[in-house]
Amino acid sequence: MKLTITLTIKGRDPFTYRWLRYMNDMCCPYKILIADGGEVDSEIEFHLRNTKNYPNLNYEYIRYPYDASIDDFYAKLRNVISLVDTDYILQADNDDFYLLDRIPELLNFLDDNLDYVAARGYLVNFEVYDKAGTSKGVVTGSSYSTSTILAPSIDADDKFTRIDDLCNGMADYDYYSNWYSITRTSVLQKIWSDLLTLPVKEVIVLEILAHALLVNSGKIKVIPKPFYLRQSNTSVFGDTLVVNNDFLERSIVSNAFFDFLIAVDQFFGLRNIDDKNRLLKSFANWLSIFIFNIRKEQLDKVKLSYQIWFYMKKISWLRVFIKFMYGASMLAISYRPIKVNLRFGEIEQYILNE
Repeated sequence: MKLTITLTIKGRDPFTYRWLRYMNDMCCPYKILIADGGEVDSEIEFHLRNTKNYPNLNYEYIRYPYDASIDDFYAKLRNVISLVDTDYILQADNDDFYLLDRIPELLNFLDDNLDYVAARGYLVNFEVYDKAGTSKGVVTGSSYSTSTILAPSIDADDKFTRIDDLCNGMADYDYYSNWYSITRTSVLQKIWSDLLTLPVKEVIVLEILAHALLVNSGKIKVIPKPFYLRQSNTSVFGDTLVVNNDFLERSIVSNAFFDFLIAVDQFFGLRNIDDKNRLLKSFANWLSIFIFNIRKEQLDKVKLSYQIWFYMKKISWLRVFIKFMYGASMLAISYRPIKVNLRFGEIEQYILNE
């Protein structure tokens, strides 16, 4: 067995039940480690401890202390990653799906190309709506929509070019989904072993460094096929990181940006001051785009056009039409190829209730 899937959970039990039912029905052949930082002695804990509930899965349930803080979460994450003894690891969230038939191709690619540290397919964002057109936290609904941005691989031979490509393309190509690549286990274990020697002052800074260290270690392959299906509008913790666009204020108050300097000096294998300046410039580009996009999104939400769209998307046929027109317009005016309203029969019985 070459691959282990790690599922980190805290609450949102209906999504966990849905994820496991899907994986069981798909007869997932890979080992699964479930790292639970939710409420102790909960109903789902007793359910998951009984592996007979999912006879087609080879999984191990691991009970961690309650995730009372972000430090607890990262301690859980680092530990469960350290337990993986297969060549490759795939990280999962309970509100998302993987198309499992893509995995053999990705594993074979990594076996044959040792200069690549990770491989994935395209990210597909999907949103599930109930009959009222609401999508916030919906597990099963009456309809769904999808969209994806087709991203290029990050495959320059020079590591600084790879980091620059990552930082400049993070928003355009949604390279955040590199987190959900099949990754060489030893690489991911070293990244988190190094990073968590730093104090966790700001989650976004830590995640930027994790992404950068991944491409610092090697190339990332993106095959031109859907692989990771990520449900939108379900995040509990993630939304709080960007509320009121106070990331910059938090980072200044906590001196979180100093972590960039420490990490750059200790973990990136720099040769000289020019390497350091180039790396810090790449991080600055990422941060400027990140802060601008958050601010823009917040300003857009108070515009009349956003309010109109908010109510129009409650009408299913109109929502499909508008998303189609949006995708067509982006293809016409942008260098980013965008596809919308793709259908995925593999997951429909798990997200639709009629």
